[in-house]
Amino acid sequence: DRLAGVPSTVVGLADDTAPTSSGKTPHEAIHNLQPLLYIVQCHGQWLHLQFGIQKCKLLITAKSYKLNQTEKILKSEPEILTFYEKPVTLVDNYYVHLGVPQAPRQQSKILVNYRLEIAMSLVYLIQDATKNALQGISPICNRNIFNCYNQPTFLFGLDTIDVNCTELDRLERKYRSVLKQYLSLPDHVSSAAVYL
Repeated sequence: DRLAGVPSTVVGLADDTAPTSSGKTPHEAIHNLQPLLYIVQCHGQWLHLQFGIQKCKLLITAKSYKLNQTEKILKSEPEILTFYEKPVTLVDNYYVHLGVPQAPRQQSKILVNYRLEIAMSLVYLIQDATKNALQGISPICNRNIFNCYNQPTFLFGLDTIDVNCTELDRLERKYRSVLKQYLSLPDHVSSAAVYL
């Protein structure tokens, strides 16, 4: 797509707008992004939309050396990329959009850490309702609770990002551990027994 003669994309999702640009060099990518920010700003004013400017951040996705170059350019020349006459700030560690963390570095690790944190907080929240079968709750009910609540919490967003094998292994170990709790199995039971 081209907008104002610049290769570009502007994605609108729910109440969020995400202009994206690319280029062979960091300067070219920044140069291509600035007109898009002006367009978003002008349309926002025309539609009487108020942007939370303090929440608007720039996520750079590139190989390490280009990422470092881009960060250096934006720190040395903050006026090169502005939104409402204020310099655009960078995403430091990560930000969460629609339940999926986005990060400039270590995306796979951050996503799995986030999913584990959310999944384990859910386990603690519903543990009173999911007592094992030895204490009187039906195994079928336990399975339904796991399928409806825990499983989606572990897996949400994994299909949108390329997760490496090490991080998938970490996630699967914790997933099996929670599944064993629901099945009233001790931790030393083999993985094959869990999935039978």
